[in-house]
This record gives sequence, C-alpha cells and structure tokens, in this order.
Amino acid sequence: MSIGLPAGMRLVHKGRALTLLGSSGWTLDIVDEEGAPLLLPIGPAGTLVPPDLDWLLTENRAGHVHDADEPRALLGGAKGQLLGLDREACAARDPKSLWRHEWAMAAISEGVSRSEPAMREFIGRDPAPAPGERPQWRSLVRWIAALRRDPHRRVSNLVTTAGRERGASQLPPRINAIVHRMAAHYWSEAGDPCKSDAASRVIEEWDKLAAAGATDIGAEPPSFECVRNRINALQNRRSFAARNGDFAAEQMYGAVGEPVGAKHVLERVTLDGVVFKHACVYSDDWKLPAARMKGVFAMDWLSSFAFEGPVFTGPFRPEVTERALLGLMTPPRLTEEQLAAETQRALCFGIPSQLHPDNEKALLPPSMVPGLVNIVSYVELPEAYHSDAKAKHERLHRFLHAAVSRLPGRILGPGPGRDPRYDPLADAEITRAQFSFMIQEARHAWNERPKKWLGGRSPMQVLLEGLATRRSRGMPTEEIERHLCRTVNVVLTTNGVEFDNLRYRWNERAVGKALDANLRREPFAKRLKGTGRVELTARVWDSDVDYIDLYDPERREYHRLYSTDPDYSAGLTRWEHHEYQRMLRAGKGGGTKPADRLRLRSRLLKAAETALPKQAFRARSATVALLEQEEMREAAGAFGRSAAYDEMLAAAIPTEPSGGLREDEPRAPPQTASARRAHADDDVDASDAASPPLPTDPDYPVADRGAGIEEGDAEGRPVSIWDDDRMDEED
Repeated sequence: MSIGLPAGMRLVHKGRALTLLGSSGWTLDIVDEEGAPLLLPIGPAGTLVPPDLDWLLTENRAGHVHDADEPRALLGGAKGQLLGLDREACAARDPKSLWRHEWAMAAISEGVSRSEPAMREFIGRDPAPAPGERPQWRSLVRWIAALRRDPHRRVSNLVTTAGRERGASQLPPRINAIVHRMAAHYWSEAGDPCKSDAASRVIEEWDKLAAAGATDIGAEPPSFECVRNRINALQNRRSFAARNGDFAAEQMYGAVGEPVGAKHVLERVTLDGVVFKHACVYSDDWKLPAARMKGVFAMDWLSSFAFEGPVFTGPFRPEVTERALLGLMTPPRLTEEQLAAETQRALCFGIPSQLHPDNEKALLPPSMVPGLVNIVSYVELPEAYHSDAKAKHERLHRFLHAAVSRLPGRILGPGPGRDPRYDPLADAEITRAQFSFMIQEARHAWNERPKKWLGGRSPMQVLLEGLATRRSRGMPTEEIERHLCRTVNVVLTTNGVEFDNLRYRWNERAVGKALDANLRREPFAKRLKGTGRVELTARVWDSDVDYIDLYDPERREYHRLYSTDPDYSAGLTRWEHHEYQRMLRAGKGGGTKPADRLRLRSRLLKAAETALPKQAFRARSATVALLEQEEMREAAGAFGRSAAYDEMLAAAIPTEPSGGLREDEPRAPPQTASARRAHADDDVDASDAASPPLPTDPDYPVADRGAGIEEGDAEGRPVSIWDDDRMDEED
C-alpha cells in the first residue's frame, strides 16, 4: 500500500495501544498489546470484521487515532488525506484526475490486459473514453493498479500530490505566523516604509528563536523574496487604503477601466495618441535625424476600425486632434484612382454617438468640449487622477509599433534587449514622409485583417455591415470645422478685438453694430472715454489664428473678424504663433508692426533650418514641426475637393449641429454634483425667458460664415467700409 503506512507502525486509538502488522488489499491487520486482532462491528447484526483503510483515515481526521511516535502527523501523508475528497473536490484540486479516472475505468470494465500491445491497441481506439489527448500506456497501467487496490474505485486515488494546495505555505508554522504578522504590519498605517524593512524584522525574529534553541524554525531564515511575495499577496483595496488612505485606494482600485460596450457601429468611438519609437530623417535631400513621429487616431469600439489620423512631429496639440476628428467624421481624401480601386474605404466615416477621448489635455482642451458636444451626442470626459484603459486602442498602437519595428533607427530604452553600442541616430534613414506612409499602410492592414474577437471578420467588414443596416450621420465639413473651436472672453473696442497678441478689426461694420447694440450692457465703471468698450465672447480656432467669430448677444448672431496682419496669420496655427512669440521673448528680435512680424517669421524659419543640425535630437522636435507646417501650407495650395467627396457626404443622414433635426439630443459632459443640483432646481422655461442661452448652447442661431462681411478684395478679404456712403444713408 503506497500511502505511507509501513508494517510495524505503532498507533494509539482512544488511549489503546495498537500495532499495524500489514495489509491485505484494502483490509488492515491491526493487533493490540496482547496480540489480539482489532475487530469492528458493522451492520445491524454487529458482525465483527477487521478494519480497512477508510476507517483508519476517518478516525485519524476525527482525532481518535494517531501515530504513537508523531502524534501531530496525519496518517497516510498527503496521499492518504486525498482519499477523503469527493469527485468535485478532486476536480478542483486536479482537473485532469477525472480524465485519468475515465480512461482507467474504461480499461478495467473491458478487462484489457496490462501488456504493451493490448494497452496500445486500446488507447488507439475510436471513439476515445475521454476527450482530449490520449495517455501513455505505462501511465494507464499505473492508474489501473491504483483503482484496483480501492474497492470503491474512487477518483481521489488518481489526484496528483505534486506541489501544494493554494494558500498553503512551505514554511514551518511558527515562522509562517511571523512572516504573516510582519506582512500585515507593513499594510498598516504605521507600517514599515519599505518591504526590505519588513524582511529585516522577520530575520531578527528568526535569529532570536535560533539563539533560544528553537528546533521548529527551519535551517535558514525566510528570504526577502518570501516576505515580498507575502506582502504582495495581502494587497487589496482594504489593505491599500489602510496604508495609503481612501483617496489613494480609489485611484488604485476605482472602477474606471474599460468603458461600456457598444451595440452598433459608431455608437462609441475612442480617441488616443501614440508616440513612435523611430528617429526619422528630415527628407531625402537632407539626411539629418529630425525627430520622432507621433500619431492621433480614432477607433470604433464595436468594429475596432481605425479611422484616418495625422502622423506628425512636434508636441500633441489641438489642431492635430481636429485633423483626427475630421478623418472620423468626413469621407477620407482619396484620389480618383484610389476611389475606383477601393470604393469601400470612402464609406468608412460618420459622426459617432459618443466620443471617449484620452485624458491628455493637449489633445482635447476642455474649452473645445462644448463645441464638440454640438456635433456628437455625448462626450465622455476621463475621470481626474485615473488612467482610462482602452485595451482595443492600445492593441492598435502595439500593432503599429510591430509593423515598423524592423526599420532602422529604432530608439530603445535601457534594458536587456538594447545593444549599448547601437546608435539609432546614426542608423536612421527613413524620412518623415516614408514613415507616415508606412504607418497609414499598417493602419489599412489592421482594418482589413480578420480578428478573432470579431468572429474571423475584419474591422472594415464589421463597420460596413453595420453601416448597411444603420446609416451614419453626416454634417458639412465647414460646420464641423466651425464647431471645433474654443469660447473665450474678449474686449471689443472701436479698434477691434485684441486676443493672443493679435488684433482683429477687419469687418468694421460688424464692430460698429456690436458696439452700438451692446454698449448699454457695459457697467459705467468699465466704460472708456472717447471710445466704446464692451466685454463679449468669441469663438477662436487653434488650427487657424487668422479670424475669430464675435458673438453679439443682443442680435443673437456671430460676426467674423479677420486679423489686421493677414500676411503673418493666414493659415497659421496657434501653436506656431506661440512658438514665434516664445522666440521673440528669448531675444530673437523683431517688432510689433505687420511687416516686421512677417520679416521675423521668415527670418526665424531660415534660422531654424540653419540651427537644426546644431540642436540636440530632443530639441529638434518643435523646429521640425514649424518647418513641417510651412511645407503643408505650400503643398495645400493646389489641394481641392472632388465631386465624389460631396456625394459620399450627401449619402449620410443630414445632421444639424444645433440639434434641430436630430433624434439624439446633445448632452453636456459630466458636471459636479453641485452643478447638477443647481441645474435640477432651476426652472428651464423661466431661465430661458430671463436670460439668453450661453454661446455654447445648441439652440443658438448661428449666422452665415460671411455674416456682416462686405464684398472683399481680390484675395477674398473684407475691405474697409468706414468711408462708405451707404453708412450715411442707413444712419
């Protein structure tokens, strides 16, 4: 019997000394001190029979029988204790025990010989007694022998005893209690500052016990890894809060990870940015390592389709987010050849119902959210102090990284996979344009490759199937661009509006109308002598600082005001403007006149090209981004929109940005509890009658893009109308 019960073993049963002489199968031969055999009454008649192994193990677990030499030891060892487990407990301890039992019972029931040919012939039969792999014939012989020793043929005979049970420790009980106590102390408010201190306390306790002559503490003290693993095993929300506070526990364990699922395409779309790991050279003509590229992409949550997004240099900024949103909400810009070859790609666009952006404020400033809510139905802002885990979007980023991982010039951090002699800047040879093209091709491969979580379909197939049953919503590109703005407070005078070191005064008729209509709203303490002064709100765009939309609350319309320095501000992004201003403050020289500012811009660009090779690699990113923006403006001179683009846009469901012809009601982003209570207590009808809505409300009537603008000059800019004779006639 192979469960650790040797012949001659001395036992004690309820104070009676016994001796195990041997066994015959499952029956035990036990005698007392006088040599009389131990017999047990069974059945109604009380027939006396010798004890079996089940009786011995049951009495041992109940504490009635124990080893005379080791009273605390369990009889039969680990194998004997497993015999008391039922079928469910055996499956939980060793899932393959049921598989072994089915094979062995099938061989026993058929009376298969234990010879090798017979066993191999039985194992090769179809159908197999149990699903899955087929066992080796020697293993099956051992399983049959183990079951034949047990008259009950129990599964517990085939449960493996390798390893230890979950939660059981290999440490001596006394030392295990010390380790657990020090680990629990670490997670208390007055715990040790680091895990090595807790390990040192454990070793100190072990040394004291060893000096006192304790014999049940093991030969060596617990290692640091042992204490560290026990501390990590005790970490949960409650222990983390006890050590670090409730606020830190909420940050660590708050339920903010994956957003809710989606039932149809374009119901929920995520937006995130990625920084690539390769150093790219400036161009084919200038093999200078310029910067690392970045990208911003939107992804449909149901289909995992990645929409067109920009690949650029420089920091994350609002204008690149606007380009990613346009790639999501408008048809992709395809040539006639691309449109003829890939017609389906032109259908992959639409306005989502919910937008889930990243928590990086450089991507989507909070001031852009009100205008974005007028386009989509709902914008889910990320929770503060939490990271939003968008697993599908991060999987896309890993796919893009893997697609270009073999390219030269890959920048790796310190680690075992990096060769310290490798210089990625010296090995860089891929230009910015080539790298951007490769990333876009990798995005197309992602969209067209079948995915397991989509049932073997590709993201493009799922998106097109969803759009075939549920048409996407569409909006003119001009309307989308107009609402991707920020609302700011400005001061209007007879000299126009000055914002961000730029003056907007063109369209003087609108300036005069706004001053005449709103001057009475200004308090006397804020009025100026000799000129008008009114505090109003305006819409500004980070993608173009050449114009702003001034809101007139009395007339309830917007007036477009253009910059007085068009040669400098035309097509200039706000980030570029801030970079030029930073160079001015750094002592680059310049002036405040339009001509001087234009000369400064040209001179700074030339200086940037000259100084680029002398700059450190990390410092080149902003300079390359400035030069890249100039290249884009030059290349966009002949850029147009085909008739197919307008046809694709007209095929979508027309959507009004103000919410007039929309089934989905635009909702503001989540607010604080006090703001929600204040909004619930207000009478909506009364508040609307008492004061006009905010400039970001969807019910605002928006004037035409050319509202208040007279016919312009040959370049399309408004001309001065102060000397117009019609002014006298209207007066």
